[in-house]
Amino acid sequence: MDVNDHSLTLGLITGNKQSYLLLYKVFYKDLCRYACKFVNNPHVAEDIVQETFLKIWRLRKNINPDLRLAAYLHKSVRNNSIDYIKNENREKQVKEVLSNRRWSLINDHEMLEKENELYNRLHKAIDSIPGKSKEVFKMSKIKGIKHKEIAVQLNITVKGVEYHISRALKCVTKEITNYSRTL
Repeated sequence: MDVNDHSLTLGLITGNKQSYLLLYKVFYKDLCRYACKFVNNPHVAEDIVQETFLKIWRLRKNINPDLRLAAYLHKSVRNNSIDYIKNENREKQVKEVLSNRRWSLINDHEMLEKENELYNRLHKAIDSIPGKSKEVFKMSKIKGIKHKEIAVQLNITVKGVEYHISRALKCVTKEITNYSRTL
């Protein structure tokens, strides 16, 4: 990078918005391309990069003045991309478990009763999800609202939406897994 890394880092630490904007301008497109290599979705990649920049701004006072910004940004985007992929894989697994369980339970009358019990447990599990995670989960999984729209409506970040959904899915998965063991 042609821009003096040290002076840019110092400007960032002191809260200089010009330094932050310069950092954003210099690295944004490159980081979006980098994130897209992991997540294969340019919109998700942009969200990841934006969240990374927001986190850097929030934590700027803790940044080491000798930090190599380019390396730090790339590593942060890489880690955030990997976290996103892990969350997506968990969601797919839960959907598969629910889908497979649903179709296997429809075979006969006894299985239909178990399906009703599973349905009740699922709703019980959803009702037991704590606070905002329940609201976000219902908006996403029941109402089908996109993560970005939820973030706008609830005045939280897309990463925050993903966190709440991941947290809710853990609760639901635990309940469904416990139930499936009784079958």
